Amino acid sequence: MHDMKMVKKLLKAVKERRLLKAVKVRIQRFSRIKKRKVAVRKMRLEPISNTLNSYVSLMRKYNKDYFEGKTSNWERGYIRDALYPTILKLQTHIRMRNPSARKVLCLGCAKGYEVEMWSDFDTFAVGVDVSNFALRNTDVKEQLILADARLLPFKDNTFDLAVASELLEHIPEPYLDMVLSEIRRVSSTCTATMPMVESKGLGDLDTGHVTIKPQPWWSKKLGQFFKKVEYWEYFIWKGVDCSNSH
Repeated sequence: MHDMKMVKKLLKAVKERRLLKAVKVRIQRFSRIKKRKVAVRKMRLEPISNTLNSYVSLMRKYNKDYFEGKTSNWERGYIRDALYPTILKLQTHIRMRNPSARKVLCLGCAKGYEVEMWSDFDTFAVGVDVSNFALRNTDVKEQLILADARLLPFKDNTFDLAVASELLEHIPEPYLDMVLSEIRRVSSTCTATMPMVESKGLGDLDTGHVTIKPQPWWSKKLGQFFKKVEYWEYFIWKGVDCSNSH
């Protein structure tokens, strides 16, 4: 019995070392991409070791327990039958607000339900998420990329629209500028939804909700990166359209 425990412990250590190596290679590859005109030149990026540790920490946070509802607000788990109709309603509304978008980036896409919907709209869509678990449990693996929103692996102005549905509240406040800079770099237009309240409610059990702020705070923050910031409400969501177009 003791030997089996030791074997399992060793296997786990080997797996984690492989994961660290894979993530380090990915981050190093990001760093070789064309110099960031906004994120790199105007900000001090963390040392590679800190970025790596933060990245791995996020991957572990959004794990099986999170998507099964144990550490999130997904009471029935993050499953298609429970979520697809609601997500479809939101994405249809976003598409109506952005009818000319033909290349769409879905940030924090989880299992890629949004990406599937945009593809059904006859739109080229790509999703990124930091959760290895979510991307392994999806039907659209070829359209999803394991990536950190602070260092997106895309060229400038690759997309017509970046969609951040319920993402920004998951970004720790010290990293928000980096994420918003990257969003602005890869797409001149962004649509986001997030809680716009003073603090987390008693019913909010999601351990990933770390930046909960009221609308005036978001207006100031988003206004640092986008010329036009327009709020909207639809069904249960509060959203914002951000653009640098005239």
